[in-house]
Amino acid sequence: MQCAEVHLRNAAAYQEDVLAAYLQWQTKVDYLFDKAKQVVPVPLRMKALKEKRPVIALSDYTDKHITFIEGETLVLLDNSDPKKWKVQNDTGEVGYVPAVVVLIPAPSGEAIDAAIRLRLQLLALWTSSIKRLGYQMIAFMQLVFRDWSETEVQLLQAMSPEDKGELLRILEYIEATLLEHWTGYGDFDELQERLTRLRMILEEVPKQNAALTDKDNNNLPKSVVVQVRSLEDLLNKYRDFWAFWETFKAVVEMLRNPRFLLVCDKWEQLRFVTSAHFVKFWDTELDLVKEDLTKNEASLLMYETPSEDMVSSEVTIEEEKEETTTDTVTSDLTEEQHTFIIKGVLDPRDNQTKLSLQEAIMLGVVDQNENTYVNPVTGEVSGQGSEAKGRGFIYCGIPLALFSLSICV
Repeated sequence: MQCAEVHLRNAAAYQEDVLAAYLQWQTKVDYLFDKAKQVVPVPLRMKALKEKRPVIALSDYTDKHITFIEGETLVLLDNSDPKKWKVQNDTGEVGYVPAVVVLIPAPSGEAIDAAIRLRLQLLALWTSSIKRLGYQMIAFMQLVFRDWSETEVQLLQAMSPEDKGELLRILEYIEATLLEHWTGYGDFDELQERLTRLRMILEEVPKQNAALTDKDNNNLPKSVVVQVRSLEDLLNKYRDFWAFWETFKAVVEMLRNPRFLLVCDKWEQLRFVTSAHFVKFWDTELDLVKEDLTKNEASLLMYETPSEDMVSSEVTIEEEKEETTTDTVTSDLTEEQHTFIIKGVLDPRDNQTKLSLQEAIMLGVVDQNENTYVNPVTGEVSGQGSEAKGRGFIYCGIPLALFSLSICV
């Protein structure tokens, strides 16, 4: 019995260490994501762009065709000449200027893509760990809530009313907590049966048995109470582990909803994030029925090693395009789309504090399910998607891309 108590304490400490490690990696990944948004897309300067882009003037410039000042936002029309770029200012003036006085602003699509892949990798590993730790915890509980002998049943029934009440409370707490996420998992179904059996033992009227000594009457009940309390502590730490994982999952889930990450009209035209990664890596739901590991396979393992690489770029998404031509109809269509990236969210409780996206989700300011901006105190919905940005509730950076399409048919 003492050996089991030591294992329970070690299991609780192990969960704390694993959670601390994941939180450290989350901090590092979030830091890299913020830094990725500041990376200037230098390789784009070496390629002839197929569409217009916003650029920033690095110095004042004046000639007979165009004039602009340092920091002014221009539109890059043509960069096929590496030394002279064709740009347009806000007043409509167009001219060729030295390429060195023009900056293609951050972020870099490749840098953001790599940062997003890191987030998805971390989420996949974190999800694997939360499953594994759940299997281990249920296995430990099965060791404590074992099949009792007749003598042990009599000893348990002879416990004091206070200890019985404490055990019944913890049994109810364990079952209610695990029932939400582990229904259908084979070992948990067996654990439920053992919990029901122990509950019935504790609620039965004890039988008088003179053969039981005082020493017997003190050792087993005391050890069971200590172990069950250790299980409660272990379960509390697992709930903390789950809560942090769920928060991180909610943040990463924003990647599935471009209205929160970016504000644009046509997501499929935005060559900003490789959508193939979403198809490959978005598998974070706890499917316990399909992945029913047995105790011999995984339950009591206190280490884990990824069985395969979590990243692969061998995913191809093909797009079909249709083209129609005619000799009699001619039209010109110009579409302008501005793309922004979220830098912060206004706290509606004081209308002053600037929250990060993760803080806004944790406080309930951003509802990722309804795609809304909410006051968590009053419950008032103040905006949705681009509407919330337009009303100043969401802080965005400068436009990332400017698409202009001219079609002649």
